[in-house]
Amino acid sequence: MAADYNKRQSDWAKKEQAREDEERKGEVKVGEASGKATGDIRKSDEVKIRIDDVETLRFKPSFDLKKGDPIKITVKADSTMRGQEEQRWGRERNVQAGEALGKTTGDIRKSDEVKVRIDNVETLRFKSSADLKKGDSVRIIIEKV
Repeated sequence: MAADYNKRQSDWAKKEQAREDEERKGEVKVGEASGKATGDIRKSDEVKIRIDDVETLRFKPSFDLKKGDPIKITVKADSTMRGQEEQRWGRERNVQAGEALGKTTGDIRKSDEVKVRIDNVETLRFKSSADLKKGDSVRIIIEKV
């Protein structure tokens, strides 16, 4: 009986992963940056992320981060989801420290230097590798290195 339950659970997880992969096939990596935490971040805290020309994003870390911990952020975008009111990426998964989803509020040109400000993390910068238009979906992945 337990083996049957595990198989059904495994089949469901594979189907969900395939659906998520299909939804994210238009996603491109826009940039990444590394930095350090300037203060402690508890997993119960709601952390704000402010990025130039992107709405304010929020995430809850999946574990505590201490002052001085090295982190890496990866910014991905999907222009195929432009103008959609509802996020199809609604299922949040813990990706290392966290993941935040939002939309651009203005245009970001290729090679623009973009500033990322996260609560209790030093200001990070990266050069955009793709043009983004207002309304494009953006996903930020925060990882502890």
